[in-house]
Amino acid sequence: MLAKRAIAANAHLLPIDRSDPTLILYLPFWYPHGDMTGNPIYSYDIYRHSCTVSGATWGSTGRTFNPATPDYIELSGDTSIMNFTSGDFTIIANVYVTDTSSARMIFNRGLYQTDGYFFDIETGGQIRFFTNQAAADQSTVSNAGAVSVNTRYSLGLARSGANANLYRNGVDVTAAGGGHINPATCARTLKIGIWDGKATEPMSGIFNALLAWSRCLPASEIANISNAIMMTFN
Repeated sequence: MLAKRAIAANAHLLPIDRSDPTLILYLPFWYPHGDMTGNPIYSYDIYRHSCTVSGATWGSTGRTFNPATPDYIELSGDTSIMNFTSGDFTIIANVYVTDTSSARMIFNRGLYQTDGYFFDIETGGQIRFFTNQAAADQSTVSNAGAVSVNTRYSLGLARSGANANLYRNGVDVTAAGGGHINPATCARTLKIGIWDGKATEPMSGIFNALLAWSRCLPASEIANISNAIMMTFN
């Protein structure tokens, strides 16, 4: 128990270059200091994004999201750096999901067939990624049942041009995907654990960590980071 606390209390022990300008969001939700336990919280990347917490109580392994509330986290201020259009990007979320009886949002910066993109878990545990334009969308998905309840996962998404791949615990679980068109530019705020309207697809469970890069990480790097974060909580 002491060893686990020692690791969890030191975010710098993870193989993450916090000075990397392409690391545009790093939220180690478990980190037990004021800027992770309070409200707002501030990201650990060089951009130090301010994040407003609605519900989502802090605990030693992260933020717990109650779908009945519903709980979510919203980035305030200038998050234009995450308005991905033609650029590549990667998202990794370490989550413990307690219910998949309805869709559960991971990372949302857009609206279906309107603009932007989103990364979620569909009813029954399918992982999905969508890019959106006016009256159009493209998706990449895993097989159904990729996410089981009461299990901790590192879930990753890497987009490079028209291609996108989905990862579970550092392993590619992409089952199907169409050619992605650049997302329409999006001025919406970034939301974690909830749909854009702040009412649907509420997360049920715990976010341990969430990271995003403005580049497509190679599979080997995704595996290394995912495994390191998973070891922190296992």
